[in-house]
Amino acid sequence: MNKKTDGLANLFRVVNLVVLPFWLLMLIAPRWSFTRKLMKNNVIFLAMGGLYTGLLATGIATNPGGMKDIMNPELDSITKLLGNRQGAFTGWVHFLTFDLFVGRWIYLDSLERGKPARLSILLSFVAGPIGLTSYTLRNLKK
Repeated sequence: MNKKTDGLANLFRVVNLVVLPFWLLMLIAPRWSFTRKLMKNNVIFLAMGGLYTGLLATGIATNPGGMKDIMNPELDSITKLLGNRQGAFTGWVHFLTFDLFVGRWIYLDSLERGKPARLSILLSFVAGPIGLTSYTLRNLKK
């Protein structure tokens, strides 16, 4: 592995660790005032969104057809975009960011409703859409 690859692997580890405190606080201390204040803050999403934008821009710049592939996606073109270390990392940052956003939405909505949502938050941490689905199904208006 060269230094660039090692740097990407190190950044991958850092980004995974950065989101963990948010998840842990929502799961372990959902009613703590610090958790509420932290989860109402958007700084993490600005940081993750900035990182994602940089990674995506770099990926498109190094892949001449990249923007066309994103605007008119087909399975093979998306596979090509994501089929290397940088592409996989870019996709992973996308997952981390949106899963945390969904988890935060569930967290804040559950506080407003006065209903616990730890299972849905945990499911969002593991697989975002499943957590969103479980929370949505649980709160359907009848």
